[in-house]
Amino acid sequence: MITNKIKTTLDSFLNNIEANVFIQNDPVQIPHLFSKKEDIEISAFLTSILAWGNRKQIIKNAYKLMNILHNSPYNFIVQINNKHKKLFDYFKHRTINGTDIFNFCITLKHIYIEQGGLENVFLKPYLQHRDLKYSLQNCYNIFSSTIYDKQSLRHISNIGNNSTAKRLNLFLRWMVRKDSKKIDLGIWHKISPSDLYIPFDVHVAFAARNLNLLNRKTNDWESVSLLTENLKLLDHTDPIKYDIALFEYSLHLKKS
Repeated sequence: MITNKIKTTLDSFLNNIEANVFIQNDPVQIPHLFSKKEDIEISAFLTSILAWGNRKQIIKNAYKLMNILHNSPYNFIVQINNKHKKLFDYFKHRTINGTDIFNFCITLKHIYIEQGGLENVFLKPYLQHRDLKYSLQNCYNIFSSTIYDKQSLRHISNIGNNSTAKRLNLFLRWMVRKDSKKIDLGIWHKISPSDLYIPFDVHVAFAARNLNLLNRKTNDWESVSLLTENLKLLDHTDPIKYDIALFEYSLHLKKS
């Protein structure tokens, strides 16, 4: 049962977040470095792909990646060719290596030149179905049509295989949400924040189950959908604002 106590608890954590402090310690700081729409999108997308594991390491490696892209992601992406592959030789983040990132950049070039850009990849299916799960699947389909290396492709979420799509949903949260705290960038205006799905990671899962917002034990797309629907009962216009609150609540639980 979703109670007022749950909402009060999460609202308290959300209201006590200092945006500047949060941004300084979160990978979202990377797209905040840029002002050009395409630079924000590309830096956010690639950073979200790295958003796996320790936040400090994610941030460190995201800065390394931006340096490889000459701190001008869009200009680099649209000009990338095989001669640039060696620039990625020494990049590594967990099981993601330089070849993987190069393959993603080649696909991003295709997306910006042939598909109308990253926003269009997500927006077209969304406007047709009013459900971002179709957008998530479209993103995977485009990457799978240009990347034949299974090692690289496994880092792009496929909800067709019941993936939680945590990293793609995090990217969408950054692009779509915009509120007074200005943590998320909110540069995409045609997708409603009410239609976002929760970026489902171990922190969110731990907090949600502790609060009885989620009773399923399996971390899969069904759990993403169920938790998202329950968060809509707390705020139907902006349910994914509670992603940050659940993260902070999980840290509180682990300290107590």
